[in-house]
Amino acid sequence: MKRILIVDDEKEILNFLAEHFESIGWEVDLAENGAQGTAILSEKEFDVILTDIKMPGTTGTDILRASKELYPDTEVIMMTGYKNVDSAVKSLNLGAYAYLNKPFRIEEVNHKVVQAYEKRHLVRKEREYLFDLERIIQEKAKELYRHGRMISLSEMAAGVAHELNQPLNGISTFAEGMLIRIERGIKIDKKKTRSILKEILIQTERMSEIINHMRTFARDFERLPEREVTAEEIIQSCLKLVGAQLKHHQIDVSVKMNSSGLSFLVNEYRFQQVLLNLIHNARDAVDEKEEIVKRENLYPDNNWCKQIEMWAFREKNGDTAFHVIEVRDNGIGIAKDKMENLFQPFFTTKKPGKGTGLGLSTSYGIINEYGGRIEAESDYGEGAVFRVLLPAVE
Repeated sequence: MKRILIVDDEKEILNFLAEHFESIGWEVDLAENGAQGTAILSEKEFDVILTDIKMPGTTGTDILRASKELYPDTEVIMMTGYKNVDSAVKSLNLGAYAYLNKPFRIEEVNHKVVQAYEKRHLVRKEREYLFDLERIIQEKAKELYRHGRMISLSEMAAGVAHELNQPLNGISTFAEGMLIRIERGIKIDKKKTRSILKEILIQTERMSEIINHMRTFARDFERLPEREVTAEEIIQSCLKLVGAQLKHHQIDVSVKMNSSGLSFLVNEYRFQQVLLNLIHNARDAVDEKEEIVKRENLYPDNNWCKQIEMWAFREKNGDTAFHVIEVRDNGIGIAKDKMENLFQPFFTTKKPGKGTGLGLSTSYGIINEYGGRIEAESDYGEGAVFRVLLPAVE
């Protein structure tokens, strides 16, 4: 059953709203003042809270803060009888869903409450979807481990969640804009509407592409045939999965192609597994360096920022030509006495609990199967370069 808490020091309004929402099937709790409302809130969770702003003692803003701390998903609608809307705007900035000016029509209140409930429902559905996605990925990670091709799919889930949130937010914004126009009776321009709908289609296609790519990556992709893929294709497919996550970590990512027509004959998902592992390692390295920079104030003028670079170029070793992809970072680096064990199974330079020690050894095995190799260069404190070399496909 839908649950609503109504808080108001005016009994007539309190009883009027209670009678309405009970009549349409809501479970209603009432509070005649802010202190009473906060006490009820500490014991029960609600879908929606409808509260007056100005009350003696504990105010509606206090209830809003308490609600967001205890139940972040609960939507709060503020009511005010004052012409000055400064306090209402302040409430919106604190996370209130909306505010209503007294006197109001019951249809207006009902409309806002239903909208707030639907928003909470959608947020929870999205969270359940992302939780299920992460659970599926976790299960696949166990299978990958048993088959000797472990990769941190849980980290990828975080990246995919960020990537899906971007188009979801875009669609939500477009839909909200259209809804406001309809509610306010604003004339809708057909050309603009067509443009918005096209953008929504683009965003949904982007989400579908990410999900389908993730499905392919998560299943038994070793059975897929090898094919010729370009350096640009493989790099961009990796960044499509983790680009938003890197942006969230405030990492500056750049791609530099020093040669055109660089191709690899590989199972693209296995090759992607290698590059994603190197990108994740670079991310962890720059994050660790950032902690030291902040703790020891190494750059007082703030001229250091987290960077990951991906380079692609040709290289010739005797009579053999290689196509190369490098992943460079300006992170914590690797101590020289650890370099010789870098590709050994279960060896890790990360902090306890951060790494399995399987990523680089698995990546080394994959590249070795294709007749290539992985090289590493690093000075502790100065970043690292990991170089993937595969026989050139001309």
